[in-house]
Amino acid sequence: MQSVCELQIRKATQPELVRALQRFELPRMMRGATAAGWLASGGKSGVAMLWPSLPVASGFIWVPPLLRRQGIGTALLKNLIEAARGFGCEKIWGTFAVNLEIAAWLEKHGFHPRNTMREFILLLNQNHPRLQKALMRIQRRIPASARMISLREAVDEEKLNEAAYFLASHVGGLPGQIVQGVQKSLDNSHAQVFDLDCSIVLIDKGKVIGGRLTKFNPGINCWFLESIAVEEAYRGSWANIWLRTEGTRRMLEDGKSVECRFRARDDQKDTLRYAEHTNARLLETLKLMECHLMTDTK
Repeated sequence: MQSVCELQIRKATQPELVRALQRFELPRMMRGATAAGWLASGGKSGVAMLWPSLPVASGFIWVPPLLRRQGIGTALLKNLIEAARGFGCEKIWGTFAVNLEIAAWLEKHGFHPRNTMREFILLLNQNHPRLQKALMRIQRRIPASARMISLREAVDEEKLNEAAYFLASHVGGLPGQIVQGVQKSLDNSHAQVFDLDCSIVLIDKGKVIGGRLTKFNPGINCWFLESIAVEEAYRGSWANIWLRTEGTRRMLEDGKSVECRFRARDDQKDTLRYAEHTNARLLETLKLMECHLMTDTK
């Protein structure tokens, strides 16, 4: 058994993080491998990742079952909390499959229950006809001044910064992280943070009023809708339907997969209604807990 005093936690490079996720057979987390990461014992004893959005960071920790109860998870968690504080985050969120033991462990370290999150999977080829019919019904309401462009086109039209600020302010995160993710995707088509052609920016009268960020996870051969947002004044009209229809069309035309996953918290009513109307299948229910970083968590 490895003692806590012998345990070494260090910052991980992106290739090291990818190898650790592969070692622990966590393909679903590969889409987040661009996060800040830490390794326990060189990645043999555990791995942690942090997405330092403002004002809320999100964290992920994995320790192999046979190595748990040895202080490894606690050491990784302390690194995540301190790093989130260093980024200026006010809170850190953690999600996990409903498990009383994990909940008690997080509460011990200053976390409190916040919400429930559900992950769904949707068959794009079955849903697209429904969206097309809905789009036809509201087609005349779409103003001539509105247009849709991809993230790649947003770069060419110098709309990327505006789109990044819009998405960050509506769904959380740092605008700079989105811009950096787009740049990495442009530089390396084999390690894309976002799919630049299936991620969309919605513009009306020259102003960004909506957008969606999409990724493809080759580890599970599935699309992942990272975020979708529409300006409040445009919600409940044509904008949501157009965004969802166009995004679905682009993913289907790309041809990588007909499956798409997305998540929704209990307070994200529009996304939950979308899941219900499209007959999306519930994959798992996750517990969302948060820690206020201004509070002592020792």
